[in-house]
Amino acid sequence: SLLADEGVRWKERAEKLREMEHEILGNCFLSCSFISYCGPFTGPYRERLVLKWKNEGNEAQIATSEDYTLVNNMGNPLEIKNWNICGLPTDTVSIDNGVISTSTPRWPLMIDPQGQANKWARNMEKKNNLLVVKLSSGPDSYFKQLETAIQIGRPVLFEDIREELDSSLETVLGKKFF
Repeated sequence: SLLADEGVRWKERAEKLREMEHEILGNCFLSCSFISYCGPFTGPYRERLVLKWKNEGNEAQIATSEDYTLVNNMGNPLEIKNWNICGLPTDTVSIDNGVISTSTPRWPLMIDPQGQANKWARNMEKKNNLLVVKLSSGPDSYFKQLETAIQIGRPVLFEDIREELDSSLETVLGKKFF
């Protein structure tokens, strides 16, 4: 019967949750480490880092999921599907980058030679009236727009960032405004 099948499924799920409870500390450690350190690295290097961290955690008797991935631990499948609809590629590195960029209080820096992250960010924030600022045009052309966007809560996408930023952006990038 359907009710009996549902009871079996609930028991299996309860057992899985008990296992996950034992692994939550290690998985949180891996997720925090991944978000903090893995952003600029390639997929294979990220995998090696996670494996190293898992092994060191095991030596310290900190359990982690055997099948740990950032997406499995921090990702929301519906949100990820929406990201894909908005142009984020479906490969593991891109989805991990989406999780990183939406799970941190820091402003994400996206080095994006193919324009995929730019397209994704634009599509994600289109409904919020995204302001796109080209830093190559100089502060005189965008500073007033940026100030207004901050005051009314509009999202801002900086493009064409060089190695050195205008010092007037320090307040914004450091989130030192009220």
